[in-house]
Amino acid sequence: MHLLLCLLLGHFLGDFPLQTNHVFAAKIRGWPGVALHAGLVGGITMLLIWPYGLAVIAGVAVVTVLHGAIDQAKIVITRKKPGFPISAFLLDQGIHLGLLVLLAYWAGFPELNQKDWSPWLSGTYIFDSLVRLYLDPKAIAVALAYVISLFFGVIWVQTFTVSRVGSPGSGLWLSPLEKWAGIAERGLITTGVWFSNLPLLLLGFSLPFIVHYVSWRNWMSLRFFLTRTAASFLLSVAVGLGLKLMS
Repeated sequence: MHLLLCLLLGHFLGDFPLQTNHVFAAKIRGWPGVALHAGLVGGITMLLIWPYGLAVIAGVAVVTVLHGAIDQAKIVITRKKPGFPISAFLLDQGIHLGLLVLLAYWAGFPELNQKDWSPWLSGTYIFDSLVRLYLDPKAIAVALAYVISLFFGVIWVQTFTVSRVGSPGSGLWLSPLEKWAGIAERGLITTGVWFSNLPLLLLGFSLPFIVHYVSWRNWMSLRFFLTRTAASFLLSVAVGLGLKLMS
């Protein structure tokens, strides 16, 4: 399970927080941008799974090439048929994740032996703590959950809302305020649900309404706002419940 969790964490890190607006724009311009994006996804994934050996690293390299091919095909299809519905977004992610599950299955779902890592422990508190966190599947699962809630949520919420309500005029591009307010909101709600912390929940639930009142109400329809807010709430609550069940 540790290998699969590391593969998934590498994918979600590379496909969302590391896919900045500049990387996304480069993807749309042509294959060099697609190669850059796929390389970032593959690179961060290899950093997470390198202790599993050359065979798994080679498998990640193959998946990285396929990731680029899938994204290039998606761009070509989108150009011919504008619009990117939520079903297409989920299908795209499902194919990427399916390949990673197949890779972990091919590798035999190996686990790292923590005793083999004792020579790496240097007696330095910070370094040794990082090594132990890396070896702990639950720690990797927590990191994965927060990447999904915070950063996957940026695209999920906007894609879902546009599919259901239509574009408010700005398409899928978010202003920095919209993006980081949503990230903060989902982080607060996810943590509040996980630890059953009412103040964090109240703050997370109220944040989008405060920001909407301050800066968004002049252009965003109420239906668009409520749909996007509900999608964000549901994702963060679901991830928080998942963490609660795991702990």
